Amino acid sequence: MFNNFPEILQKITRSFQFGPFSRSIQPIIEEVLAKHNKNKHRKGTKLTSIFLVWIVLTLTLRRDLSYPKLVNWLLSGIRWTNLNLPNKIVECGAISHARVKLGVAVFRDIFYKFVAKFKTIEPDFYKWVTVMFDGTCLTMPDTASNLKKFKKHKAGRGKGAFPQMRAVALMLLKQRVIIDIAYAAIKGKKTGEKTLMMQILEKVKMQNFLFLFDAGFYSFFLVWSMKKNGHDFIMKMSKSVNLPVLPKSRMPDGSYLSVVKRKVEDTSGPKKNERNGKKLNLLFV
Repeated sequence: MFNNFPEILQKITRSFQFGPFSRSIQPIIEEVLAKHNKNKHRKGTKLTSIFLVWIVLTLTLRRDLSYPKLVNWLLSGIRWTNLNLPNKIVECGAISHARVKLGVAVFRDIFYKFVAKFKTIEPDFYKWVTVMFDGTCLTMPDTASNLKKFKKHKAGRGKGAFPQMRAVALMLLKQRVIIDIAYAAIKGKKTGEKTLMMQILEKVKMQNFLFLFDAGFYSFFLVWSMKKNGHDFIMKMSKSVNLPVLPKSRMPDGSYLSVVKRKVEDTSGPKKNERNGKKLNLLFV
């Protein structure tokens, strides 16, 4: 039996790996922690940064477990007969405090570095890689900081019980991999799904993506932005959008060619006087 289990435990958690995913994610975690200078620890610290990162990541797999039970689950394979680990290795409050201290930026960098590994993605539909946006609302812990940042949803009988966050994700359809995400409060200016989607689109560099859009995402400026940036897309249109049928364009299957028109700002030309505003062009798609 070992009596110095804190030192032994720190040695274990300092280089902790979670078997199924360690090969692909472990080098990224170590690189990001070094970048943020989070890879150093006080003597006897059980919650090393790398162990804490794995705790947070595995919370998504074992949502049925509390903090202490999750830690026990992660360390269940090293409870040797000659290592007398306590039943409760760390307190819940210690994990919460350590997560806040570690910071959001660490997990954001881990996510984007992992996504960057998908540099070459095999097309799944002719020459394209099909991708799609999807939105959801997530319930947040009922804390003062979350309430201030994310607010509560309003319903017919009053406000919701918890703060909520709106999130929009871009996903590779075949691989079922989320490659980017944007989030905002559940209400307020520039917090809608279309706004969050445009934030993601501004960062997309891949030119062989085929974007699939639900009808709720349609807007003229979305079409304009997609064409301007050279993105290919298929968009479902609501019946409320009246698209004129171009002459002799109707196909045997009922489909037809159409045109979308609207004035857009010409940023390449010189500005006119304030009375006439800026020079405008017509866009034909």
